[in-house]
Amino acid sequence: MTDEQDLRDYETGVVDACVRGDRLAFERLVTAYAEPVHRAAVRALAGLGCRVSCDVEDLALDFWSDVWLAPKRILGRFDAARGSLAPWLAQVAFHHCVNYLRSRGYRWPTAIASLGDAAATGIPGRASPPPDPGGLLHQLLGDLSDTSRGAIEAKYGLGPSGEPMTVPEIAVWFGLSEHQVYRKIGKALRKMRERGTELPETD
Repeated sequence: MTDEQDLRDYETGVVDACVRGDRLAFERLVTAYAEPVHRAAVRALAGLGCRVSCDVEDLALDFWSDVWLAPKRILGRFDAARGSLAPWLAQVAFHHCVNYLRSRGYRWPTAIASLGDAAATGIPGRASPPPDPGGLLHQLLGDLSDTSRGAIEAKYGLGPSGEPMTVPEIAVWFGLSEHQVYRKIGKALRKMRERGTELPETD
């Protein structure tokens, strides 16, 4: 038996025990997978910068509370044959955290007065925007729809946190499929290229 098979068997055993309501198994799950859930909460908050009253611990605790109260609904979807538990749990936690924030009225803040002005105010966590001669980048972003602008800001780290997000994360935030996100970003980039502005390639 390989180490990979041993890991699948262990993860399946822990998940099955949690679904049955085994408290000790749940405690092992929280201890072993606290880090990926914490990172998921950090990523969920990254899109909102400093605009949120709750913190990472609040989000992570709410997720684990939901897992304990409804283990079959959440953990019952795990399939060890399709991948390991840590990345799967991180993805589920990210979805949960975004839904938690959206249920409290938080939305991706696409209405940025000016990329340059926002950077100059020293908002915590915001990275400096790329050079924007004559304000062309800001003008082009302003010509896009809210969703397309938000997707571009998220993909290239132009949002409040200055941290780029992945396409799956953007899809969750805006309630779109990944295919729709790719299409919106591609269309926006083509429009920007036609106006003489290009953004750097990202992974």
